[in-house]
Amino acid sequence: TFRWSSAVGAVKYELWVDDDPTFASPEIIENTSEVTYTSTEALTGENYSWRVRAYDADNKATDWSPTWTFTIDTIPPSPPSPISPENGAVENDLTQIFTWTRPEPDATYWIQIANEAGFSQPYVHESWAVTDNSYTYAFSRNDTYYWRVSARDAAYNWSSWSENYELMILA
Repeated sequence: TFRWSSAVGAVKYELWVDDDPTFASPEIIENTSEVTYTSTEALTGENYSWRVRAYDADNKATDWSPTWTFTIDTIPPSPPSPISPENGAVENDLTQIFTWTRPEPDATYWIQIANEAGFSQPYVHESWAVTDNSYTYAFSRNDTYYWRVSARDAAYNWSSWSENYELMILA
């Protein structure tokens, strides 16, 4: 949704959106009487520029507004790679620290822990607001568990799941 301030005496606005900062071939040219416009065009992952100008009742245009820019990011990050506990590890402590690689800076992570390799619900545990590339979890009992992790970038694109790792707790 594009928003701008109303102009004194304006009866309509003309909005241009383009992936070229010179506006040589705009993806969107829209006339509206509102000070907002929600695009019905599917813009792809690129850098865009946009500007708007007002028209009065005599159809006289103002100068263009300053040009604003934005980026549409539709590319998900690479999945994290589990580090520890190692795949197939046998641990004698109910509290485990899970760690994984960072596919990109400022990512948020979603970790799932299950007691079967297919990750059918309900899970033993899951958390999807992990801000570091490690997570501590205290298991309630000995068992064989499986864990995996996914990353979300700043544009809210989710990676695919990491490889599933198996962990046996014998505390």
